[in-house]
Amino acid sequence: DYSAINLTDPAFIYGNSLSIRTNGYGIYLGVNSSYSTHYGNSHFQNTFIALEANNTVGVQLNASGGYTMNLCSFDHLDIQALTATIGTKGIVFWGAQSNSFDWVNLEYLGVGIEMNHDGTLGSYYNVFTNLRIYNAETIGVDLNNGASRNTFFSGYIKTDGAGDYVIDDDNANDQVPNRFYSFEFWTGLFDLTSGTKIYDSQYEDATNNKIGEGSVTGTNTTTTTAVINHEMEGAPNFVWASFSFTGWTSWTWTATATEVTITVTGTLPASWTVYVKVEYIP
Repeated sequence: DYSAINLTDPAFIYGNSLSIRTNGYGIYLGVNSSYSTHYGNSHFQNTFIALEANNTVGVQLNASGGYTMNLCSFDHLDIQALTATIGTKGIVFWGAQSNSFDWVNLEYLGVGIEMNHDGTLGSYYNVFTNLRIYNAETIGVDLNNGASRNTFFSGYIKTDGAGDYVIDDDNANDQVPNRFYSFEFWTGLFDLTSGTKIYDSQYEDATNNKIGEGSVTGTNTTTTTAVINHEMEGAPNFVWASFSFTGWTSWTWTATATEVTITVTGTLPASWTVYVKVEYIP
C-alpha cells in the first residue's frame, strides 16, 4: 500500500488537474507534530482518484499531537472504486477541522465520508457543498465519536441497498449537531441518535415527499382543533407549534402519514391561527 501524495509536514500545496490511481491512499494530508505552527492550507482543484483495491482511501486528513489539519480545500473532487467493495472509503477525517469541499462526487465506495476523533481532537467545522454519493456499499456519511458542527449544503446520497445507512451518526460527544440542507436521499436507513439535523430535504420514492424539518404556513380555525397537511414522507416524529392566541391552558398533537392534528384546551376565541414545524426522519 502507498500514498500517491503524502504530506506530513506543514504544507501549502496547490494541486490542479490531478489523476490518481492507487491501492493505498490517494491523497494523505497529515501533521508532523514536531512543528509548533499552523497546519494545512493545501488546495486541490479538478482531482480524480481511482481506488484499485479493497481497504483503500481516496483522501485522508489527519491531526497529530493536538495539532489539527485545517484550512484545506478541494474543488471538483471525484473518487471512485474501480470494484465496489465495502473496505473502500472516499474521504476520512481524523481530528481534521475547518476544511472545505465543493463539487464532490463519490461512487461505489464502502463508505463515502467518515469523520472521527483522533484521541485529542474532534472533526469539527468541515463544510461540504454540492456533494454526491452514489451507491455507497455500507454507509453514505459516517459520523463517529468526535464528529460535530459539520455542515453539508445541497447534495444527493444513495446507498447500494435498503439495509445500508444513508447517514450513521453514533457520535457520543455531539455537542453541536451536524447539519444537512437541501439533500435528496435514496434507499437506506438513518441513525441520527446523536442529533444530526436535516432541513428542506427529500427521501426519493414514488411520493418524493420531504424528510427532516419542514414548516407549515399558518392555519386558521374556529374550533378547538386544527388539521394541517404536513407534506412529509411519513408521520412526523416531532411537532412544534406556536399560536396567535395565548390563552390556551394546554395543547396536544397527533399525526398520520399526511396530516397533523393540533388540539387545544381553554377559552375559545372567535378564531385562532396555529403555525407548525414538523420533523420526520425515516
